[in-house]
Amino acid sequence: SLLRRFLLEAELSPHFKLEDDSEAASRLREAREVELSNPLQRPHIIALAEETNEVEFADLIAQFASENEIQFLLQQFTPGAIAEMQRAALNASDITQEQILIEAVTLQRELHLIQAFGRIVEAGNPSGVTWAQGCLNWLAQDQETRRAEWAEWISAHFTLKGTRKVLSKFFGKNLASERDKLSAEIDAEHSRIEAIEEARRAARLAAFNAHLLGLVGPILQVDHTKKSEQAMLTYADLISITLELFKKPDDVAWILYKLDGGIDHLLLDEVQDTAPAQWQIANAIAGEFFAGEGARGFHRSIFAVGDPKQSIFSFQGADLESFQTYRKAFQDKVISAGQQWLDGQLSVSFRSTAPILKLVDAVFSQGAACEGVCKPGSLHHEVSRIGQAGKVALWPLSKPAIAEALAPWDIPDDYALAVSAKTALATQIAAYIKTSLTSGMLPSRHRSVTAGDFLILVRRRDELVTSITRACKAADIPIAGLDRMVLTEQQAVSDLLALCDALLLPRDDLAFGQFLVSPLGGLSDESLMALALGRKSNLAAALFARRRERPDWAAADGFFQTLLQQVDYISPYALLSQALGPLGGRAKLLQRLGQEAAEPIDEMLAEAMAHARNNPVSLQHFVVSLRRSGASIKREAEAGGNMVRIMTVHGAKGLQAPIVILPDTTTIPKPRETLFHLAVPQQHVSVPIFCPRAELRSEAVATAANENKSRQLAEYNRLLYVALTRAEDELIICGAEGRQTPPADCWYHLVRSGFAVIGAEADAAGIQSYKEPQTAKPDRAELRASSTNAQMPPWAGAVPDWQAIPPSAETTRPEPLAPSRNTDDPVKQAITASPLGDNLLAAREARTAALAKGQFVHALLQHLPDIAVSERPDAGRKYLAQPGLGIVDILGFGNDVVITQDDERLLQSQQALGMGLQPSHPGQLVIKLLGADR
Repeated sequence: SLLRRFLLEAELSPHFKLEDDSEAASRLREAREVELSNPLQRPHIIALAEETNEVEFADLIAQFASENEIQFLLQQFTPGAIAEMQRAALNASDITQEQILIEAVTLQRELHLIQAFGRIVEAGNPSGVTWAQGCLNWLAQDQETRRAEWAEWISAHFTLKGTRKVLSKFFGKNLASERDKLSAEIDAEHSRIEAIEEARRAARLAAFNAHLLGLVGPILQVDHTKKSEQAMLTYADLISITLELFKKPDDVAWILYKLDGGIDHLLLDEVQDTAPAQWQIANAIAGEFFAGEGARGFHRSIFAVGDPKQSIFSFQGADLESFQTYRKAFQDKVISAGQQWLDGQLSVSFRSTAPILKLVDAVFSQGAACEGVCKPGSLHHEVSRIGQAGKVALWPLSKPAIAEALAPWDIPDDYALAVSAKTALATQIAAYIKTSLTSGMLPSRHRSVTAGDFLILVRRRDELVTSITRACKAADIPIAGLDRMVLTEQQAVSDLLALCDALLLPRDDLAFGQFLVSPLGGLSDESLMALALGRKSNLAAALFARRRERPDWAAADGFFQTLLQQVDYISPYALLSQALGPLGGRAKLLQRLGQEAAEPIDEMLAEAMAHARNNPVSLQHFVVSLRRSGASIKREAEAGGNMVRIMTVHGAKGLQAPIVILPDTTTIPKPRETLFHLAVPQQHVSVPIFCPRAELRSEAVATAANENKSRQLAEYNRLLYVALTRAEDELIICGAEGRQTPPADCWYHLVRSGFAVIGAEADAAGIQSYKEPQTAKPDRAELRASSTNAQMPPWAGAVPDWQAIPPSAETTRPEPLAPSRNTDDPVKQAITASPLGDNLLAAREARTAALAKGQFVHALLQHLPDIAVSERPDAGRKYLAQPGLGIVDILGFGNDVVITQDDERLLQSQQALGMGLQPSHPGQLVIKLLGADR
């Protein structure tokens, strides 16, 4: 890599490593706890506690740590300098909000206001009299009382939403001639109050953020120090360090010279999702491309490809403004160097059929959908798959099914379950997929529909995803899990964590009960109740005492006791491996939860193995770390096999599917930002401003919030473009209507306007659709082997005889001879046992017994030849009788082990190193050893 090539210039350790998210989160949490326990931080903590809680503060710290711009700011400027820049960005004065309030209660035009309110009391309508009298009462108070009742003064002039109250409703007919004069006087006070409140909000935010930086700065410093000591880097660090490397004036010339000798072409892919720092690196690397003739006098090239309409990763730093800025910068460099600049426009789609592309063009031809995507009427896709069948459909919005109301005196036979709109939509989607799998066809592929043809795209991972997954499983439709999931939220992992909790504290009845009813414990609810009710001890003790009463109790207790004896002596990875492997836990979990539980199980084992590398051997530490880390699983996009896939639109970027369903279309993003970046006047930096509540926003923060909202809506439209263009043959748009009517600019309404443009027709069920038939040869039909004889060219001669003769069946592989194995040995059954079978545990135990038997026999053969022939039987019995070996328990043999001498005449044979093993009767092992001294 670039940094490993220039370690000295980058000032990096040669052994630096990339850390994962869980390691970074754990280290940051430790740094936070260190500073929060520091007595010197108490003033900052008290100030922050008024506006945020511990969870929000932890999220805020993580956000600060993830943004390199903030880290750079904290490293380059002192906290005092940053505080001054924040005041400048907020347009805040140097005085505190308390001082502002002291000045606010002194009214320069107080006498004029008293006269205005008095006039309203004299001649206003009843509501005006009451209002004006309240204002006069406040003006009659002293300065201290006015400050205490400042909120009442504001509420008298402004609504709860912060808008000015309408004055005309207070005047009445008697004051019609004086309305303008009175309104002007009171409006002036309104303007003064607004200015005061703006100044107070700015001062409060400035003071609050000064306290925040006073606490965040040391936390990030401790985190940075520990990360440097461990030589750990994040991907964001790689980018920032590389950028700083190119900014060093003493090193950049040397680095560019070395790079200039080895780089001929620069390829920039997906440039619409490139962050500004990455653009700066690319610009620095390409700087020598157009400076003179270069090291080899070779014409170099830059190839950049990207689609601004698909820029959807702003949360990762993607910036469309940088895209346009550096596109222009590269163009100017190329033209200035006298080289050729080509600006290609790619408008031909090789993925989607005509109906899908017509709908996309129609949706973004006008209205709100164009914002952030294209200019109205400028989008046009050319179809490559001409004559291929395609279809687009818009389903009516699903609505909740209201439970039938019963008369108050009727007793219902069962619970009346109200079906939510999302549940109803999920059921509808599952029914459609089931029908398609039964009778659907894909004309462009010349085959029937399969489960792998479906791709369901959502904006968020919420309850809709769970409902769709549940509905598909209920309809016996193979469906893969979501593309990304939180590890600790998976049922298999929850069951394993319940086992760990029970092992750590068996007296915890809740944890132990969770283990018992999990697949690992194997108890039914009825069996658990029979065990738990009426007991006089904890649940674990009750199970141990009554384990012989029921087979399932005995199995659960045996499983638990085996692990309990090892929990304090082996690593979490070894413990989980024991539970999942030899004890059959994996098979039990897969048998109940299905094959999709395999990946979370493997991921938990991987987390346990990673934990063992850097942490003490402690199950408690592992469980706490795993729950705190929030580790997630990201499934490979194509790893689902022939199953319905459900993914987020972000995760599906670059993917495609024959049939795409968009069910999450009736909501728009709700801005919830609390951290804003404000530009500092006359400086080329921005400072972070944390504003926990909307009512605390100053004018500068409100402006930034509105800009962020506009950017989010523009990206929301681009996300729709990406979602629509994932479909190859068929596109279905649907949605769920909850208690509130979907917004006018949500995806569903934007797409519905496009259906009106393309002339879609509605059927009796209200489904609008537009389709085109198959008129050309299928362009994506899978090639299949033909069963007819192929025509050979004349020069190849006659067709060989074997071409039409089916190959003969392969002979089965003979079973290897194993004299030491009993004919009724259960190991033989384990070879072909199903991984989900009930006898898996017994089969694995038998396999373990066979391996142990072989190890003991080999040990006897290794050591007995060194002992005199007459002493071998006693030595062998003494070895096998060692308590530590547990051979009787492991192998199931009796106490009598016979060791005999073989015929000495065998010494002359080439088979002198062989042995014969056979049982003389059940439960007895006879080892026939050679009577030799070797």
